[in-house]
Amino acid sequence: MGKLGFSVGTRPVSVEIAPGVAYKGYVASWNPDTASIVVASAFAHDKASVLRQLAHESLHTRSIQSSEYLAVESGLATYFPCSFLNHPKVGDQASAAGQNVYRPQDLLNSRRFSEIQLKQYVSVQNDGSEIWGAAFWQIRELLGQEDADRMLAKMWQALSVGNSQTASFYASFVESLVESAKGVADKALVRLRQLNPALRVSNLKDVLSPYRRAEDLSRYEEGLRRAGLPE
Repeated sequence: MGKLGFSVGTRPVSVEIAPGVAYKGYVASWNPDTASIVVASAFAHDKASVLRQLAHESLHTRSIQSSEYLAVESGLATYFPCSFLNHPKVGDQASAAGQNVYRPQDLLNSRRFSEIQLKQYVSVQNDGSEIWGAAFWQIRELLGQEDADRMLAKMWQALSVGNSQTASFYASFVESLVESAKGVADKALVRLRQLNPALRVSNLKDVLSPYRRAEDLSRYEEGLRRAGLPE
C-alpha cells in the first residue's frame, strides 16, 4: 500500500494468530497499539484475508460513516490484496470451519450493485466487498494491474472528506473514477491494439469474450469507441 501512496506508518507490521474461526467477531482485526494484524487461526493461511485488514487500515477514515462510502472502501480493501497476490478470491484458503462461517468471496462474479443493502452493515461490508471488488477487478482486466492499482489508489486519495460523507457518495465516486480513467484509456487502447492489431468495435465480442454479464459488452464497446477504437 505504501508503494501506492498510502500512509502505512513507520513501525514494522506483525501478525498475531488467535484461536478459533473469528476474533472479536471478525476474520481479522488491526491492533494499533502493537501495529499488528490479529487473525483468527481458521484464516491464518489465507493471505488475502490477512492483507485485507492492512489495506482496510490504510483506506478507511473512521470519521466517515456513509454506507455508500463504507461499501466502496470494503471493495477496495478486498481488491488491493487480491491484485497484489494476483488471486481474485478471499477466504478460499481458510480452513473448512472458517469457510463454513464466512463464505469465500470471488471477484469473478456477476453480482449487481442493487444487492448491497445500504441499511444493513453486514451487507455493506460483505456484499460491498465482493460486488465493488469485482468491479475493480474488471478494471484491472482491462487496464492491467499496474495502471488499475495506481489509478484506483490515486483516485481514492484525491476524494475529499466532504464528498465522502454525503449520501450520494456513489455518484461522486463514479464521477471521479471516470475522470481518472481518462488518463489511462489511451494507454489501454494502445496495449489492446498491440496484442491484436485487427481489434475493432465490431469484433470486440469475438475477440474479448466471454463476458460475465451481458451489459459488459456494450459498456466496453462504448468505452473503447470513445477512446478511439475503430468501428
